Amino acid sequence: MRLTPIAIAVLFANFASAATRNSAPFRAPGPPLAYPPADPDDRGIPTKAVLLDRYVEQKLDHTNPNDARTWFQRYLIADEFYTPGGPVFVFLSGPWKIDGEIAVNGSIGLLGRDLGAVLIDLEHRFYGKSKPTESLTIEDLAFLTIEQAISDIVNFATFLKQNDEMFSGPWILYGSGYSASLAAWTRAQHPDIFAGAYASCPRLHVTPYFEDYYRVVYSALEEASPGCGNLVWQGFEEMSLIVASGDSETLAQHFTFCDGKIDTRDPYDVQNLYNIATEHFGQEVETARVGNLTDNVCYWMEFESLGTPFEMLAFLVNEFGTCYISDYQEVLEYAVNSTFWQEDYYGKQWMYQQCSELGQFLTTGSTLGPTYVSIDYFLLYCKTVFGSQYNLLHLEQSAARLNELYGGLTPKGTKIVYTVASLDPWHTLGSHSASPESPLIMIQGASHSLDLSGPGQNDTFFVQDARRQVAELIQSWL
Repeated sequence: MRLTPIAIAVLFANFASAATRNSAPFRAPGPPLAYPPADPDDRGIPTKAVLLDRYVEQKLDHTNPNDARTWFQRYLIADEFYTPGGPVFVFLSGPWKIDGEIAVNGSIGLLGRDLGAVLIDLEHRFYGKSKPTESLTIEDLAFLTIEQAISDIVNFATFLKQNDEMFSGPWILYGSGYSASLAAWTRAQHPDIFAGAYASCPRLHVTPYFEDYYRVVYSALEEASPGCGNLVWQGFEEMSLIVASGDSETLAQHFTFCDGKIDTRDPYDVQNLYNIATEHFGQEVETARVGNLTDNVCYWMEFESLGTPFEMLAFLVNEFGTCYISDYQEVLEYAVNSTFWQEDYYGKQWMYQQCSELGQFLTTGSTLGPTYVSIDYFLLYCKTVFGSQYNLLHLEQSAARLNELYGGLTPKGTKIVYTVASLDPWHTLGSHSASPESPLIMIQGASHSLDLSGPGQNDTFFVQDARRQVAELIQSWL
């Protein structure tokens, strides 16, 4: 289950670990990683893939020729399927630590095996083991920008092409969500370096806040089981009445707060609770596979004998047994003080990207019952943790700049294929008018980036057909 940065901060506010800096440009810390098929009975993948753990030296600031500081970016590479002249397929990571699974066992990894490709999983700066700075101060995070990330990708490709014949073939970039946008934007700006790009469920349109997300969540729950979305709505309606009555004891009985209580008089504490709860259902929809929503959400919401819609809602939110910090001020204080690297916590970095450039905050309005998570809830985080300059005007200006630079829902560039899944709550940020230069494949009944995964017995015709179309386009660019 993936969580928003604020939810992650709530979960890991008491966790800290020391970090170490890489000391060599190419290093394999330990034996190679072997990636067998994730589900051999279902996927039919014929062989394992072995990835080597490698690092490439990058400039800290690509925009300043007078800044000589460097760092080491991590990537995983599988070259056992390579044949001379074969392509290079690079999966661009986003705000997570790379593991190589999509790169070798996903749909493009399997295509690459057949085409004699080099398979690469490239980690994004400031995530995983790709640490450009010793700490995470505001001054350090200033180097976490889309422009710097694209320059990393360009430098990575240029360096490998110049130093090894194995990388001289055509390069294809691909990604998911934010990293799908990176793949498309990088190809559009550098068609001389990259032969094409595949953007699975991208977020092309930049906007400070995004209410459509939870509208799709509600529709997807209703589609999974008629009445299911309404039960979730009723659960939030009951929850809002409890909040309005000031009955903090009932909330504490049903939600696992780390300190055992919540202040219903504090609007930000209440929004924090709403954000945690709505996030759960958003992630269930975003990561759903065939039948998941019925089994994981609707079955329980429709089990009337176990409790009211609110009680079942709270049961599902608490199913992972993790406590949540109810005091939003405590969440903010933790983020302010988190200036050290943590191996599995990237909430602050991703929130910085959202506060400084991307926005796309998941506000609710009345899109999932009578909850209310406002843009002010997120902006308070931005201004408290990163500075008062990160306000709504800043995000509006950033959105206008990025949409002008990259095209927004009229994307620039050629030889870029986009897929959009109808059940992906993000899909309206990636839906655009199709054109020969930037074709769009709409996948009915699919969730976020299902097309990137390897084949499964339950794949629908629409998912299979999308993979086929993507594969044909990529091969035509090689």
